[in-house]
Amino acid sequence: LTQRNFNEAKAKLRTALTLASDAQLRESVLETKRTLCEANALSGAAREAVPLCKEAVTLGEQTKDPWLLSRTKLTLAEALLENGEAKIALENALALADSFEHTQQKDSEWFALLIAARASQTSNDTAKAHEYANRSLELFKGLEQTWGTDSYRSFLTRPDVMYYHRQLQLLTDSR
Repeated sequence: LTQRNFNEAKAKLRTALTLASDAQLRESVLETKRTLCEANALSGAAREAVPLCKEAVTLGEQTKDPWLLSRTKLTLAEALLENGEAKIALENALALADSFEHTQQKDSEWFALLIAARASQTSNDTAKAHEYANRSLELFKGLEQTWGTDSYRSFLTRPDVMYYHRQLQLLTDSR
């Protein structure tokens, strides 16, 4: 998935989902559904992605693991945006950004703000889109201080990160 090879990712995830379901591994099923949701959303199958993400959120609520639940809700926000549900995606992304800010999860907060920026842009609120994008970019750049230069540079070479970073740059440059 990080290589943006969605068809291969989806095939492997379907196999993993079958295995995890057969073994009744709730957290593995949750993570697999969340990741399959993301692969579907990013490959143009957002309509299929949203219900899958909602199932994963329900599982996340049952596990009582706040990290898994917040990660799953973030994937749902992105799937909603990809499905054309910008208003709901924006509401979810902003709530998550606040939560991530309070828990110092900068690596998730920047992404939530990117989703908020994209949702605002989709809703033709360019001022808010620019505001959220600038906040996101500031957090994104701050990861280097947190992780160190080598880890940050390695992160920047991932195809998924390059894709999101380009989106972020387009949003901060568009004014």
